[in-house]
Amino acid sequence: MSNPPLVSRLFDVLARPFRLDFRSLAIFRIGLGLLLLADIFNRIWYVRAHYTDFGVMPREVVLETLWNSHWISLHMANGALWFQIVLFTIAALASLAVLVGYRTKWAVAIAWLLTISVQARNPLVGQGGDIVFRLLLFWGFFLPISAVYSVDSALDRTERDEDRTSVVSATTIAYVAQICFIYGFAYLLKTGDEWYPDLTATYYALHLDQFTTPVGDFIRQQEFILEELTLLTYGLEGFGWLLLLVPFLHRFFRLLAIALFISMHLGFAVSMKLGLFSYISCVAWLALLPPRFWSERFETFRQAGDDYRIECAERDAAFWHKLGRLLRTFLILPRATITQRDRSDSDEHLPPESAEDVWAVVVPSGKRHKGYEGFLKLVEASPLLGVCAPLLGWGPVASIGRGLWRGLARRHTWTRRLGETLAFRSISLDAGLIRQAAAGSAIVLCFLWNLQTVPSLNYTMPDELRDVTVAFRLDQKWNMFAPYPLKDDGWYVVPAELKDGTRFDLFQRNPTIDWSKPKDVSATYESQRWRKYMMNLWMAEHSNQRLYYGKYLCRRWNSHHEGDNQLKTFKMYFMKETTGPDDPEPRAEKTHLWTHYCFKDPSDDNENDDGASGRDEQSGGSDSTPQLSEDTLESLQKLQPQPGGN
Repeated sequence: MSNPPLVSRLFDVLARPFRLDFRSLAIFRIGLGLLLLADIFNRIWYVRAHYTDFGVMPREVVLETLWNSHWISLHMANGALWFQIVLFTIAALASLAVLVGYRTKWAVAIAWLLTISVQARNPLVGQGGDIVFRLLLFWGFFLPISAVYSVDSALDRTERDEDRTSVVSATTIAYVAQICFIYGFAYLLKTGDEWYPDLTATYYALHLDQFTTPVGDFIRQQEFILEELTLLTYGLEGFGWLLLLVPFLHRFFRLLAIALFISMHLGFAVSMKLGLFSYISCVAWLALLPPRFWSERFETFRQAGDDYRIECAERDAAFWHKLGRLLRTFLILPRATITQRDRSDSDEHLPPESAEDVWAVVVPSGKRHKGYEGFLKLVEASPLLGVCAPLLGWGPVASIGRGLWRGLARRHTWTRRLGETLAFRSISLDAGLIRQAAAGSAIVLCFLWNLQTVPSLNYTMPDELRDVTVAFRLDQKWNMFAPYPLKDDGWYVVPAELKDGTRFDLFQRNPTIDWSKPKDVSATYESQRWRKYMMNLWMAEHSNQRLYYGKYLCRRWNSHHEGDNQLKTFKMYFMKETTGPDDPEPRAEKTHLWTHYCFKDPSDDNENDDGASGRDEQSGGSDSTPQLSEDTLESLQKLQPQPGGN
């Protein structure tokens, strides 16, 4: 017996906040794929320094000082550079599969596993965006992110209702709840007066020179808007996410929430160097675009490809038919039809060996275009990628394209194997009971974990539940700039001495030692990962890591130098500035963090296993700065890349 109309309508209204559109989920998947590739690209530049036993965090150091027994990390299996590169390569392949939606569930699972693996390998280079990222990948496994605009959907053999464009289930409820947790608990953790009632949080955040960009420097000079920006951020995190849960005028309120939060994150991105955090957060919101956002603005996409027909010859028909389906999907030509043509139908057909006879496109006028020309006609008809047609039809590019097309068409063994690899399969748009139960259980764990991060609630999860939460890396704490923004800021100076007595600044790559404030403090770090590592190194709770950083600097320098040009010793100083309400440019305090000896300290009877030693105490001595020799200066510049980037 069907539900009464009133009950059905009521259920539809209440389900609106949790209904996700397949097209929005496809954009979300594409965003995840691009972010995965960007994350790999950012990390692999420093793979030796951050993820091998040669670098700042050998595996035994991780196990002794930072390891959680419930973490999973394939990257901990081997400390060699080649092994890490292999894992990064596998991660890149999985990322590409996520991007195009090929065997998406497996691809997302592999990407998630390798993401939590590399995050556990060196926790000191992690940042808030990494938490959001691994959670998005986790929830992406449960959501139907390959339902449209994917290889999986192109090869789907399941009969579908073309009018169905969205889904609501326990998995979509869990995803919406996770987004709400991020901002709701971030608000609860911002308990400092700097957020309210003083409204000075933006003032302090933009005075963190380690983060701010030139745009951020400009904004912090506009004192009249700093309080308003603080109130806007605080209010949005506290109440803006509630707009997602309004069932009436749902499209308006959801689009308003998406616009507000994406604008906030883009504002963060242009004013502060936060790595991928802002872009990860923006992608998270794209999954929530409501169905009517697409139906009203992109109705013409539904009609694209009308009266276009793709013809495939009998020979290798499986591959060419699948190619037609892929092009129809990614060029967004849903009305294009695909037929298998018998060669006996026309006397004009070329011999079977001819590449021109394998594949053709019939345009609405009835004219038939073979091979690469047919492909160009499809591109021209695409409502999204039609702008690429002139480039693809340009002489040199077209010549290469025709050559590649003919080469593929003549290699029947290749096309047969490709056709077998691109197998037809069935994908489900609805999560089964097991998957929904798993998603429901996971979001409950996330909620309980977030509760215990709020000190005022005085709640602690049972140990068994904590262990499960940590194992799946659902642990999360949204304490960015909470309870208030940092007020301690500064920059590093590392006076170093070679065996021949030459001295220079090893950190800032200066041939002379300059204690004055750099023009752009954030640019003194090679990347956002290095910035986070050095900020952690400054903190007292990670002071035990300074020895290993010192060992790494010695290994790196001395592996490229011999004799008197080898690094002998250095000192780490942090020029600390504490921002006050009436003192935006405070006087720097010279703080000594570490003295390191690359070889045995003559005053230390306890020598490390590699002959290096150090001490975490104040050290005197002259800071005179003789010039480096030209050869040493050149090798210094080659050894360390220029700073900058995120």
